[in-house]
Amino acid sequence: MLIKKIISLCTKEEQVCTLQQGEVQWLGNGQAFYVLSEEIPWLTESMFCTAFDIKSKKAEKILFSFGEPIPKGFNFSDATENENMVERINGIGIQWNGKTLIPFKASEGIAYLDKAHFAPLADLDEDMLFVFERRSEDGILYFAVKLGLEVVAILMPYNSINKEFAEELKAIAELTDIRVENMIKSGGKK
Repeated sequence: MLIKKIISLCTKEEQVCTLQQGEVQWLGNGQAFYVLSEEIPWLTESMFCTAFDIKSKKAEKILFSFGEPIPKGFNFSDATENENMVERINGIGIQWNGKTLIPFKASEGIAYLDKAHFAPLADLDEDMLFVFERRSEDGILYFAVKLGLEVVAILMPYNSINKEFAEELKAIAELTDIRVENMIKSGGKK
C-alpha cells in the first residue's frame, strides 16, 4: 500500500478521515478508504500534519475527521454473504469531468470507479486484486477491493453519471461502428 498516494488523494480532495473498526484503522477522503498497517499509530490531526508534512496553510483548507466508526450499514470486513465479484471492462478508461473512470460490469449494468482511487494499490500484485460489489443496509452501492481474501480498500462508485454522459458514449459507439464498417468495406485498409 502506497501511503503517500493515499495522502495525495486526501489532500487533493481536501478531506482526511480515519474510520475505526475494532483495532483496524482506515484512512481515506470520504470516497475511498484504505486499511492502514498495524504499525501506524492511531492518527490525530496534528500527528497527520506532522508525519506527512502538511503545512498549516494547507491544513486550514482540509476537513479533518479522526476515529469515526464505520458508517452504519456498511461492511468493511473481509467477507460478507452479500457481495459479488465484478469484472473490469479491460482496456477502457473514460475521461469525464477531469477524472479517468474505469468501467466494471456490475449487477446494475455498469459502475464506474475513479482510476485515481487505485493509485495507492499500485505496489500490490495486480493479479491478486479483486473487486467486489456490496450494498449497504440502505441499498447504497460500494466496492470492496481485496488482495487475495483480505479487504484493502473500500471505494465508492463515481455517481455523477447523467444523460449527457450516456449520450456521449452512444455517439462514440455509433462512430466506432461506422469506422469499423468502412474499414471492412475497404478491405481493412485505413
